[in-house]
Amino acid sequence: MNDRIPSFRHLRVFDAIAKCKNFSRGAAAVHLSQPAATQAIINLEKWATASLFYRNKGGTYLTEEGAVLQEAVQKMFDRVEKTLASEVFDGTSEKARFASSRIKSSHVKVLRAISEFSSLELAANCLKLSRPAVQRIARDFEMSLGIQLFERTPRGVYATPIGARISQSFQQATFELSAALDEIALLQQRFSMQLFIGAQPLCSTSLLAASINDLLTIYPQTQVRIIEGSYHYLLDELQNGRIELMFGALKRPDTIDNVREVPLFKEPYCVAARIDHPLMSKPKVTLKDIANCDWVLSGPSTQRRRTFEMMFKNSPVCPTTQIEATSVSVQIAFLASSNRLALLTPLELEFDPHMGKIGKLDYDTGITRIPDGLTVRTEWKPNIVQSRFLSCLRSRIIDMQRMPEDLPADLQLLLTD
Repeated sequence: MNDRIPSFRHLRVFDAIAKCKNFSRGAAAVHLSQPAATQAIINLEKWATASLFYRNKGGTYLTEEGAVLQEAVQKMFDRVEKTLASEVFDGTSEKARFASSRIKSSHVKVLRAISEFSSLELAANCLKLSRPAVQRIARDFEMSLGIQLFERTPRGVYATPIGARISQSFQQATFELSAALDEIALLQQRFSMQLFIGAQPLCSTSLLAASINDLLTIYPQTQVRIIEGSYHYLLDELQNGRIELMFGALKRPDTIDNVREVPLFKEPYCVAARIDHPLMSKPKVTLKDIANCDWVLSGPSTQRRRTFEMMFKNSPVCPTTQIEATSVSVQIAFLASSNRLALLTPLELEFDPHMGKIGKLDYDTGITRIPDGLTVRTEWKPNIVQSRFLSCLRSRIIDMQRMPEDLPADLQLLLTD
């Protein structure tokens, strides 16, 4: 749950004053008295731990921190309006804009909590509210939009399909505010920047670790959180704003249009074994040779497993396979201690701690792994620390001669947006 959501009303007051460059005119634009607007800004500055405006004879202007927040606020409300237009008002922007002005931060928090827990009690506990209060907020939100957002069943309260879609989009919208807080803290040199990365099971974790270590030498106060999981689990985490990027194989489903992929490198599959394996000294290894060995395999739904099956599809001899492991490190540990074989990539062999004990056989699989890279939300814009991480990752890949020094267009776009 994102608990760093301030009052939407305060954010609208802040945006109005920033646009009008005057407290009185900004307050009038949102139908508030000047003292009420002033109090709203005081509360918002406490939330952001920063001064957002400075005054001179010419008017009221945004500080550097205020400019960061205003950009995030505009992005957030723009996404909210676009979501309402497409999901509720048949593309009508004017109706969506009016409905957006009535949405409260409590609406967003309750929708998110019920979507996540499917229980009024658990949602209330999470939000530190009473159950009747959560029910009132939920009903008020439905009345504001004129649609059903929640479905009440004997098993609990669930978000309707449209409610779930709105919740996911609003979660992404409010994530802009968390990113703005981090950037403001960075400007003030008091930050504890957090970087949330999703790592797929068969990604190059050693490359990821090396890039993160490079980042931490530059920004030692950064807190890095690596979340491991299947592609679809991490895709859901990414779409809901709980991670900022996903690292590993690029396999976005055709039905998903709110994330983009940034290919970084391609690697051919090779047949790996310990360096004193009987086949390692053979000048030309054949399919029959490797078919007579026991293999360590990846899971049945992985590309490596499909590659393995493709290699031996027409072979009269089928290899034995006693061990299945999703972790590359586990696979390599088995290779180092036995005569088993596995499908790995040259990059994995270079970076693994067993380097020097594991090598590749003289056998061309003729099959290249689908590109590895980053998956990010379509509208994600990296902050200073995230951009530096991308640069560290790029430098590591170039050093390994896996990427030309001319950046791939998509990575260049991320670094310069």
